[in-house]
Amino acid sequence: MTTVANKSDEGLLAVMRCTLAYASLLRSTGMRSITGLDLTLNYFGEQAEGEVLLTRVEHKVGSVRNVDKTVYAKVVPHTDPSQCALVHLARLFDQEPGLPDRPFTLGFTRRKRSKGRTDSSKPVQVRFIAVLHAVAVACGLPNGLSGAKKLHLFRVMSENILATRGATPRVREDFIGWTNSVQSTSYSVLKLRALQSNCPYLLAGRDSRDERPHAMWELLDDVPDETLSFWERVNYLAVAAKVTKDANVTVDEAFQQRMDERLSVAAKERVESTNPVTLRKRIWQLEQELQQERTKRAKLDLMLRAKDVSDTTSESTCSTVSESPPHPNQALTELVHRLKADRKRDDFPNACSP
Repeated sequence: MTTVANKSDEGLLAVMRCTLAYASLLRSTGMRSITGLDLTLNYFGEQAEGEVLLTRVEHKVGSVRNVDKTVYAKVVPHTDPSQCALVHLARLFDQEPGLPDRPFTLGFTRRKRSKGRTDSSKPVQVRFIAVLHAVAVACGLPNGLSGAKKLHLFRVMSENILATRGATPRVREDFIGWTNSVQSTSYSVLKLRALQSNCPYLLAGRDSRDERPHAMWELLDDVPDETLSFWERVNYLAVAAKVTKDANVTVDEAFQQRMDERLSVAAKERVESTNPVTLRKRIWQLEQELQQERTKRAKLDLMLRAKDVSDTTSESTCSTVSESPPHPNQALTELVHRLKADRKRDDFPNACSP
C-alpha cells in the first residue's frame, strides 16, 4: 500500500474524491464511520425522484455491542449540489476505474480473520483522518481537526442539524438506528418508516418532500443516454449543471441548452424570492389586494343591511293597511244599501219607508 505522501496527483485526487463521498455519506445518514467501511454498491437502492435507499448493518446499537441490526436510511437530492451526497457518490462510483467491492476502503485489502473488526478498520480510518486534517488546515484551521473521535464528528453533525431543524429525539434515534426496543424490532416495518422519514430532507436543506431540490434534478429522467446507470446519470447531470468536471463525459448540446435555460429560470426565481425590493413590492401588492377585499366585503354588508331594512318596512306597511279602521263614508254607504234591501220585508217599519 502506497502512503499518501508518495501517491501521484491522480492518486491523491482519487483519495480526496473517496474522502469527500465518505464524509458526505456519514453526514447524510448519521451512521458510524466503521459501518461505512463495510458498504458495497449493492447496499444502495435507487428510488423515485433521484432518491437512494441505503441498507446497512449496525453492530452497535446505543451501548449494546455485538448485535446485527439492519438499518435503512434515505439519501435525497440537496438544495445545494455542492453539498449533495448523491453528487459526491456519483463522482466516486462513476469516475473510479476498477472500483472495489467495498468502495470506501481506500485500496486497503479486506481485513484478515485473525484481526478484529475494529483493528482491521484502523488503517482506513487513519487515512481518512489524515486527509480531513490536511483539508482543515488548508481551510484556515491552524490545529486542523480537534477531538478524540474525529470521524465521529459527522455523526454528531447530523444529530445537531436534525435537532436544530425540529426533529424530535425519538425521530432522530430511529433515523440513525440507535433504538433496539421490542417495538422497533418486532412490530415496526423499519424500511417503511425510513421511506416515510422526514430526516433525510432536513439534512438536505429541505423542510419536507414537498420542497423541491436544486433545479438540475428536474432533468434527471431526461438524460439522453438511456443505457447509463443511475450513478452515471447523476454524474452526467452534475457535469451538465457545471457542478463537477469530468473529461470523460460529453454532454449533448440540446440537453446542455435545456439545462442552462432551466438553471437560468431557477436563478431568477431565487433572486426574486430573496431580493428586498421585490419583497417590498410584493408586500405592497398584498396590502392593495387586502384593501380591495375589505372594500368589497363592506359593500356587500351594506347591501345586505339595506335589503333587510326594505323587507322589514314592507312587512310593517302591509300589516298597518290591513288593520286600519274603515272610512266613515264607506260605512254609511253600506248602511244605505242594507236598508234598501230590508224595506221589502213585511215587518219593515212604515216610518222608515222612503
